[in-house]
Amino acid sequence: MGAQAHLIVGSLPGNIAANVARFVGLGLEFAFTELDIRMTLPATDALLATQATNYATITNACLSSSGCVGITVWDTSDDYSWVPSVFSGQGAALLFDANKQPKPAYKAVADALAAATINGSFNSWYTPGGSTSTTTTTTTTTTTTTTTTSATSSATPISLRGLNALAKAKGRYFGTALDGLWSNTDTVYQALSGNFSEFGMVTPGNAMKWDTIESTQNVFNYAHGDYVVDWSHTRGQTVRGHTFVWHSQLPSWLTSGTWDSATLTSILQNHIANEGGHYAGKLYAWDVVNEIFNEDGTWRSTIFYDTIGSSFVSIAFNAAHAADPVAKLYLNDYNVEGTGSKSDAYYSLAQTLLSQGVPVHGMGAQAHLIVGSLPGNINANIARFVALGLEWAFTELDIRMTLPATDALLATQANNYATITNACLSSSGCVGITVWDTSDDYSWVPSVFSGQGAALLFDANKQPKPAYKAVADALAAATINGNFNSWYTPGGSSSTTTTTTTTTTTTATTSATS
Repeated sequence: MGAQAHLIVGSLPGNIAANVARFVGLGLEFAFTELDIRMTLPATDALLATQATNYATITNACLSSSGCVGITVWDTSDDYSWVPSVFSGQGAALLFDANKQPKPAYKAVADALAAATINGSFNSWYTPGGSTSTTTTTTTTTTTTTTTTSATSSATPISLRGLNALAKAKGRYFGTALDGLWSNTDTVYQALSGNFSEFGMVTPGNAMKWDTIESTQNVFNYAHGDYVVDWSHTRGQTVRGHTFVWHSQLPSWLTSGTWDSATLTSILQNHIANEGGHYAGKLYAWDVVNEIFNEDGTWRSTIFYDTIGSSFVSIAFNAAHAADPVAKLYLNDYNVEGTGSKSDAYYSLAQTLLSQGVPVHGMGAQAHLIVGSLPGNINANIARFVALGLEWAFTELDIRMTLPATDALLATQANNYATITNACLSSSGCVGITVWDTSDDYSWVPSVFSGQGAALLFDANKQPKPAYKAVADALAAATINGNFNSWYTPGGSSSTTTTTTTTTTTTATTSATS
């Protein structure tokens, strides 16, 4: 029994599985023979989502019976569909759009097939030698060429869906980190990284760190930082500042000096006042202090802690707020995504700072993670910081794997990215997610972790990976709206007039975990 299944989005018949079962009960096979599910154009996200659900319903109806042998869609892509020529104003009925890109319905069908628990009995596959006969007796020799592709290259390309657009619709941002733009000639990378629909927030990877900004004492060079800010603002993107106080990438004049507490405090305040003042009103937020605790929650030994004591944190936050009263001010670290000794230390510190009236506004979890090894209690950890009145953000997300990237690793990576995304979406206080660069060929991971990589959402060819779809699906399905709305507006862009007192350019060393 063949059911053509020329259907309409949102108007499926009832009792489909029962109908399949009764024909199969007669000893017949059942097949959906001409499936398409049309909609009134234009195709909207809502219609496409309903269409995906409808395609899943038909697929599951077939999968409910071992006697349903298969499903045939009535052509491959929307530009070849018969629907528009017969039903005026209707179309978009198939699994691939007019550009041959898979639609949400494709994923819905794939997910249903993958989850099937009842096996069918179809096994009548064509085998060479059983092909349709012809009137010719010519012998044809067929040469089969096998092309090997990497696991990161899907046979079916994944469509771009606009991660920031999806996040923005739910009151959040989705961003990327960028570095070296001033010398970058990769136009594909720049077009993708500067696409506001995909990335609405930009973090300069190294251009605002101390050794770049103040490589010589009291001589400030903002050339690279200004470039990133202006480049981003030109594309409508908002910018996060990174970072005022870190134990790494400090200039030699600072690390080799002999300072007492009062002098180093003055140096710290002066640096923040100058850089924070230069970018005042141009940035959404600053990572004020970065990586200040050890894994066990004790204070990291740094020039700032060892000389000034723990009060360097409140000194830095107060100086940052004085320099830019509008910017959100963050604590930032890795291995603080879930609950544990290190995140407990930050929670206690945040409580103390807030009780002292120190202007701290957010907790940043870097989220440099490993495929298959996510921390526990991420949602609960977010919730407790948000309960203090702080924002939460995933600030440097990447999820690395041991190479080569296999389909299984990529699938696990996709699930891990979805977990992090859903953790953010579990709380209205999580304002957004930033991945630590756009594509795998720009990731810091391979240079630091030998034999590891493939950590980002786009592969080295700038093609979206399964993790991209997983993030997009999670964002699209969000039910808890965030409250982020601090988007850049023209008039607040970086001035092209530099306030530097030198033209010397310092090349920053590539950051490790930050």
